[in-house]
Amino acid sequence: MSAGVSPPRILTEDGYVLRIVLTPGDLARVRFEAEPGPLVDTGLAARALRRPPAAPLVHWHAAIRPALGERAGPLLALTPPAGPTCSFVQPICADLDAGLDLVRAAPAQVMREEIADLVTPPTGWLRRLAGGDRAARADLRAAAAQVYAAGVAPVAAHIAADREADVSRRSAELGVSGLASALHGLHRTVELRGHELLVRRPFSFTHRSDGGGIVLVPSPFLVDEVRVVAGPGQPTVIFYPTGTPLPSRDGEAPEDALARLLGGTRAAVLRAVGTGCGTVELARRVRSSPATASEHAAALRAAGLVATTRAGRGVRHWLTPLGAQLLHRTTRPASSTRPPSP
Repeated sequence: MSAGVSPPRILTEDGYVLRIVLTPGDLARVRFEAEPGPLVDTGLAARALRRPPAAPLVHWHAAIRPALGERAGPLLALTPPAGPTCSFVQPICADLDAGLDLVRAAPAQVMREEIADLVTPPTGWLRRLAGGDRAARADLRAAAAQVYAAGVAPVAAHIAADREADVSRRSAELGVSGLASALHGLHRTVELRGHELLVRRPFSFTHRSDGGGIVLVPSPFLVDEVRVVAGPGQPTVIFYPTGTPLPSRDGEAPEDALARLLGGTRAAVLRAVGTGCGTVELARRVRSSPATASEHAAALRAAGLVATTRAGRGVRHWLTPLGAQLLHRTTRPASSTRPPSP
């Protein structure tokens, strides 16, 4: 395939040493996407379900895999555990029904070319889908809805909080350390060299961007890998792992879910901050030294969950709106979490 004219596709660890030649417009249009929509998560969840359960997903995997019915099969067929998957099954779209309609109405040429790239032998159903069969398209829509209902909807609140915390932390890193550091921090295989974005793969492929920008999408469904969608006339989209464990369901005890996300000690510190306290009081509440409490508060501050203000000769820690939302699973009025005006 010639550089810059290939159809949009997922480029996997089995595919390419991917070299994306960027324009100045791309570098000026780098953004994080904290709300990519339900079909992005559905596509990534389907791939995770096809792979052996890694540690961050083991509880989720054990709960979800038995709950999937046979109707989920078509989507799983398009997301094999290794090699390329089909990008048309995970459009960035805020509305579930609209996204499902986009999946069902994907261009026939894109379907044929992406299905041809799959490393798994094509089944009769895949051949019918590639041929434009309407019943096969309807099956795919139903399969995506099934995987969303079983694997994504039960943990949707956790995913949203995880993404917001990750984007807040990385946005701060971008402002302090610059774009090259922020991109490399997504995963060890990602690097920015001048005007080239490199994603290390077993062999090489070059894509020349036409200035659509770069969209960075965090996902708890990815474990130690990045996924890339690149094609003419669209931004380059990089899906990267948040590295936080995914619970089996949002209905588990909030304390357990928070500890899975932040770790037990930092979850305790976040809860202890409450409506505000100084470092010494925080240390007393979590039964640690002031130095240890201050260290954990600094980590939560870097993630955008805690704010620290000067109070006389000391400091006072407060929950940010994001921290309050994560802690209580509901959005609190901003006035209840901000420090009073001086």
